Amino acid sequence: MAAGTLLLFFLSLEHQANTETKARPPHGNPTRSQEALTKVEAIYRSQPQQALRILDSLGPASRLAHHQRGTWHLLKAKCYQRQNKYQGSIEEALLAETALAKTNDSSGLLGCYSIKGNAYFHLLALEASAEFYQKAVHLALALGRTDAVADLTLNLGNIYAQQKDWNKAHTYYEDALTYFQKNQDPMASYVLNNLGVVEEMNGRFRVAQNYYTQALQIDTKLKDSMAIASDLINLGEVNLKLRQCGESMQCLQQSLRISKLLDNGGFVSKILMLRAEGHLQCGGRRDSAIACAREVIRWVQRGQSEDTLNLRKAHALLASQLTAAGLASEAIVHYQNWRELDSLIQAREAQEKLMEIQATYDSEHLQRKSERLEFEKILLQTRGERLHAVNLALASALLLGVAITALVYFRRKALRAEEFDED
Repeated sequence: MAAGTLLLFFLSLEHQANTETKARPPHGNPTRSQEALTKVEAIYRSQPQQALRILDSLGPASRLAHHQRGTWHLLKAKCYQRQNKYQGSIEEALLAETALAKTNDSSGLLGCYSIKGNAYFHLLALEASAEFYQKAVHLALALGRTDAVADLTLNLGNIYAQQKDWNKAHTYYEDALTYFQKNQDPMASYVLNNLGVVEEMNGRFRVAQNYYTQALQIDTKLKDSMAIASDLINLGEVNLKLRQCGESMQCLQQSLRISKLLDNGGFVSKILMLRAEGHLQCGGRRDSAIACAREVIRWVQRGQSEDTLNLRKAHALLASQLTAAGLASEAIVHYQNWRELDSLIQAREAQEKLMEIQATYDSEHLQRKSERLEFEKILLQTRGERLHAVNLALASALLLGVAITALVYFRRKALRAEEFDED
């Protein structure tokens, strides 16, 4: 009786250990759950909130079948990304990565790396973003996903361009361009423009001009008005740096006409500022430059543009040119506005730098948190396995003791019977 009670006690301990290390059994119909996940995949881009409601109706993920848990977390990460909830998307992608690694879902892991790269980029944690995009590139290459490789290398180029690492940016842009041109993808125009910017930042204006011209040819064939306007701005600016004044003004005039039709105030203010600078550089036409700068200010005052950088340039140009024209009293107002905008922009840049530092810290913290959770999970599993082994050993020893006791008992009983027979 005592042996049976002890045996039940050890078995109950083993059951408790198993409940610590094993998830609850799946619930519901796996086929129905898969249908819901498929529906979420179809609608999350346009209806992320509705997609999240469907996921929550299936959750928690631990109640789903093992092969569905990673997909559940990954889809939730995608929904958060569509809502610009980047911290949430990172946390869900980390959980998805852990689950998908167990099921060897390489395609899902590629999605996790891409999501984290995108989220960290928007949070200004550029090093963390580059790390995950590079992981995604290696995995995409292994899977033969050349389309994904092109998009990911383009993103890497953007990261290094933002960090002003022009050599790395150029390398990644060239890799992306090779794919896009081979497949006649319209994204080739975007990459050509980015390559032009890299060359322009390195002072190679002729090479930049060539890239911008190629981009304009592609966008003209596609009849993409906004892209054409952007290409013409780039050409106008680089032509100005090459002192090709006629070509520059012609490009800027064409772009201005298109941008006004599109009601794109950001483009308009930039073009007007470039024309103002062009008038001064190419012909010393102060009155024309002042008129363009004043037009930039009017566009901002009317709420048609939010271009703070070009607004600052406009006030700076007016302050200097009005002073040179002997209109010091009028110039003072522009000096004051220029100084205020300088302070505002410097504060904004400082804030962005702080955000970048905070984002880097957060990315490292999330990574450590993920590693710690994984370690704790392994620790619990090991402890459960050890407790199971101890319980099994104790139960075996107990059963062996019972067997030996029974054997001795029956042996003695047999000997007593023999002695009784002899008597």
